[in-house]
Amino acid sequence: MPLEAKSILLTLISTTIISSGEPTPKPVKVVTGDKIEETKTPSTPLLDQEKTSTDLNIKFMLRGYFNAYSKNIKGIGGHARSKNFPVKISAPKKFPKNTIFITLNKKTKKAFANKYTAVEVIVGNSTQEMVFFSASDSRLGMVHQAKNSDGKWKNIEYLSSSFCGNSHHSVGLEPGHMWSFSAPVYHGNIKTKLRIALSYGNKQIYSEEFDGSINKEQFTVKKGYNRENLMSP
Repeated sequence: MPLEAKSILLTLISTTIISSGEPTPKPVKVVTGDKIEETKTPSTPLLDQEKTSTDLNIKFMLRGYFNAYSKNIKGIGGHARSKNFPVKISAPKKFPKNTIFITLNKKTKKAFANKYTAVEVIVGNSTQEMVFFSASDSRLGMVHQAKNSDGKWKNIEYLSSSFCGNSHHSVGLEPGHMWSFSAPVYHGNIKTKLRIALSYGNKQIYSEEFDGSINKEQFTVKKGYNRENLMSP
């Protein structure tokens, strides 16, 4: 893969997340091959956002980026560690009771990879017990899904496998705590329904559905990823 293409991909999958101020509307950018090109297609607002910065317009499946960590870990060690630790749920009445839940915060403004419009995704534990989630180098089994032309839910992001056994572990989420993530707002030429799906144990849970748009290639085309070495996450 050319150096420029690697740079673009690393920018997109960066786990560095910052809160943004009032976004300034910009043209949508399309990632094709080794270049990011501006288009004249206006961005589509998501949820309650009245304005957007640059929505993410890509023609491939984005590699998983929902990274989380905890002081409660099961594993042999040697895995990559995220800095995204859980925080206490400050307003429990706003969330479902006695369950593991995923929800979208429609009001908090976020940025993905420091530059793309994002929405906050919250995974919370409102039960009375610790719950453990399988992870690979801190990456949870969580992805965006979208409805295809047949009305079936399909992943539009993918989880890469690790060749190193040390990468696999479980992260615990204590009762009354939650993780916060930033997920990109996608833009494409297909309007459809989207949601966030999380697998843990033998279960899969989902966020609420929301309107959005994607490109058809996001159902099938995986962007290549070259590890620097065996220990690369």
